[in-house]
Amino acid sequence: MNSSDHSGMMRRGDAEKLRRGEEATADLEDGRNIGGGGVTMKKFLRPTLILFVIAMINACNDKECHYQEGVATLTVSANPSSISAIAGESWVTAIGTGQDYLPMPDGTVVNFVSDMGAFEQGAVATTSGGIARIRFLSDGKNGTANIYARTGTTTSPTIQVKIGIPAVASMILIANPGTVDGEGGNVHLTATVYSNDQIPLQGIPVVFSTDNGRLASNGSPRPSDFKGQSKDTLTLYRNATGDVLEITVTATVGSTSATASIQQLKP
Repeated sequence: MNSSDHSGMMRRGDAEKLRRGEEATADLEDGRNIGGGGVTMKKFLRPTLILFVIAMINACNDKECHYQEGVATLTVSANPSSISAIAGESWVTAIGTGQDYLPMPDGTVVNFVSDMGAFEQGAVATTSGGIARIRFLSDGKNGTANIYARTGTTTSPTIQVKIGIPAVASMILIANPGTVDGEGGNVHLTATVYSNDQIPLQGIPVVFSTDNGRLASNGSPRPSDFKGQSKDTLTLYRNATGDVLEITVTATVGSTSATASIQQLKP
């Protein structure tokens, strides 16, 4: 056999291999018989895919899977954050997310804890829309309630709700009338007590004082009503100085106070 015949046979062999490779590729793409064995690609892939998924599920653990059961983070808030010691109430809300960063599933049981005051419904609430809400009530005591929530093994950070005197953030004192004639008269004093949320506080003991005249309270505390108002009456006597008097009255709760000025004319 000469070299040209040998070379022609090689070219024909290469062409045959190329043709068979193209047919095999087409079989893979179309799902036709592979190698004449009667096994189709689709039949081959389906059980292989199922086995692969099962293997991945079995291999999944809490650190590797994106979804995990349980609550990862839990936070609470209170509105308002300051309430009266008498008939005071605040809504406490717990919001949590799972390991997958999605809201807590509906029906998740959340327990609420406080070191003073009380929660309604046994201090237990269930989530709706990923949120659990419960009403917190004062019990007549002044102080600061430390509140937190927990579900499963997850506990929220602690928040504070101020109750009664610690809740007082500001006051307004009004004297009516603001001017009294020289012969004297009565002035009605009204102090209104507010929380940090600008909510009037009930049951707050307000002490009135004056640099002239006499107070009906004689310096004894006057509790605020449901409007947050505490009232007293100042009696001024005849102005014997011969000058216009500037009188200052003060209302005080703890470290918070408010003042009002009254002018008494010459007789």
